[in-house]
Amino acid sequence: MSGLRTSSASKIALVKPSQPIPLIHILALALIVLVGGASVSAQETYFGKNKVIYRIFEWQFIQSDHFDVYFYDEQYELAKFTAETMEEDLLVIEDQLDYTLKSRIPVFIYL
Repeated sequence: MSGLRTSSASKIALVKPSQPIPLIHILALALIVLVGGASVSAQETYFGKNKVIYRIFEWQFIQSDHFDVYFYDEQYELAKFTAETMEEDLLVIEDQLDYTLKSRIPVFIYL
C-alpha cells in the first residue's frame, strides 16, 4: 500500500471504484439533494409562523367602584355584566381575606 498512511488509532483507506459511476446515478443524486434542500428551506420559511391579521378596535371603557372594564365594538352589555359581577365578588373576597383594594384594576374583554 504505497502512498497510503494509516495510524494505529484509525485506519482509513481510499478505495477506487472498479467501474465509473453512471451519469444517471450522479444526476439522480444531484436531483435528490436539490429537492431535499428546497423542501428544508421552505420549511424554515413557514414553520412556526402565524399569519398576523390586523384589525382596528374602537376601545371603550366603563368604570365601576374598583374596576375599569375595557371593551370594543358591541360588547357594552358584557362589559356591564362583568363590572357588576366583579364588584359583587370583590365584596365576598375582601370579606374573606380581610383585605381592601388600594387601586383600580383594569380588565380587558377581548373576544
